[in-house]
Amino acid sequence: MTRYFGSEFGLIRIESGRYWRASKKTTISFLTLSCPPLLLYLLSMKISLFLLVTALPLCSFAATDWSKAPIECVEDVVPQLPNETCLDLSQVAEPGKDFPANFSESDIAEWKRKRKTLTACRYLEIVRRENLNLGSQSPDALKVAWMLQNARDSRDPKIAAVYKASRDYKLPSTILAGAIRQESLFSDLGISPDGNNYSCGIGQFNILSWCNWITLQSAAFQQQTGWPQGLTCAQLNPSMVKQFYDIAVSKLGSVPIYKMNFEQFKDIKQSQVQTGLGSGTPQVIASRYQAVMSFTQFCINPLYAIQAKANEIAKIYKDYIPAGMKQSQLYKSPQTWPTQCREKGYEGAYPFHIGWLMAVGIYNAGPRVLSALSHYWGWNSTTLMNPATFANTTPLEVVEGLYWGGKYNKTSDSVTFNNLGGGTTQASWYKMCIVQRHIARVVQHSTRTGVDALVDSLEGSNPCGPDNPAPLARQDSSGVK
Repeated sequence: MTRYFGSEFGLIRIESGRYWRASKKTTISFLTLSCPPLLLYLLSMKISLFLLVTALPLCSFAATDWSKAPIECVEDVVPQLPNETCLDLSQVAEPGKDFPANFSESDIAEWKRKRKTLTACRYLEIVRRENLNLGSQSPDALKVAWMLQNARDSRDPKIAAVYKASRDYKLPSTILAGAIRQESLFSDLGISPDGNNYSCGIGQFNILSWCNWITLQSAAFQQQTGWPQGLTCAQLNPSMVKQFYDIAVSKLGSVPIYKMNFEQFKDIKQSQVQTGLGSGTPQVIASRYQAVMSFTQFCINPLYAIQAKANEIAKIYKDYIPAGMKQSQLYKSPQTWPTQCREKGYEGAYPFHIGWLMAVGIYNAGPRVLSALSHYWGWNSTTLMNPATFANTTPLEVVEGLYWGGKYNKTSDSVTFNNLGGGTTQASWYKMCIVQRHIARVVQHSTRTGVDALVDSLEGSNPCGPDNPAPLARQDSSGVK
């Protein structure tokens, strides 16, 4: 039986004969769709057809051969001016989200598939309006517009740097480019507090990630950039950047913080930041000062920063991704990378290799997310070593497991799951919601324009936020597959 009904998402088709997994193993009708936000919408509306509003939805996407995924080249991920005429947004109330009044549902759907072009067109209109009427556009909108323009101004060196880092670290260029676009839109951001991480530049990494990279460089390069000799990364802490940051902000005046650059950090004396450099011998404290000064002067350089970002993701991949996951989704002759691009990056693994995606997830939320994923899918330390475990694991299953993995605790707004050491681990619901969204967007950024999303965030109409508890369906779920 097929039924239709209207909603804020348009006409919805419901087919029986396929299944959702419900909390009590009850067989119920399945919704065929490609819009995950609709799933939670249906649950919130308590659609009677589904019998159980606690059903755990499994999203249905068109079957994808992930070895031949429709991908963007790096040169198409880095922001650029639209290569076609923009839609006319001159009459809409909010150019950042509205569509022209005469657009049909099919017109809207077509433009949504052209995600990067639509984004570029929206922010060109925002800049046009701001130029006509200074102060008319929101600071947040102007920040994104600046980021897109900054990325466009230096595209070619950044594109080449991503391909080089991909080859150097054997990291798929799709994942590196998608991660950088998600962090910064490929713009040369200054330093931001970022939860006391004091993240920097195009890769939005902290001083520890920078240390992990720069200490691998030649002694001559370290000397050129003012990096102290003999200081270990363990002797540094991201919070040591705070006082430097505060002084730099005080020099900005009316300039927005996101336009901060190395100039604001020049001439900061050790005596001005001494109390934030921790304890130790005078030599150690002086070395910390020198390290932070070096970081603030060079981390904004995009060519260095792309290498540092790739090094950190590769280090996480080496240290935390299990052997079975690493050995899966590798090309075997005659399989090849699905698209010819301006340059070759690393092409030995699938473009959206699950191990590399999880390395990005660990970079953003810590190693515990691997335990959450394993808890949901029933993996353990032994099965994680076997490539056969991941024969049917795709980015869809990664996002699903991170969203649904672990039992929700309403009191603490957190999820609890078994860790791979035999104990239990807790993570905030907000952190788990953010990491599944982050991975989904990395894939989206490197998916070919004009193709429906291969995977989407499962947050739906309950967006991830520090003050937003998990939706009811997530609260009631068992946290295991």
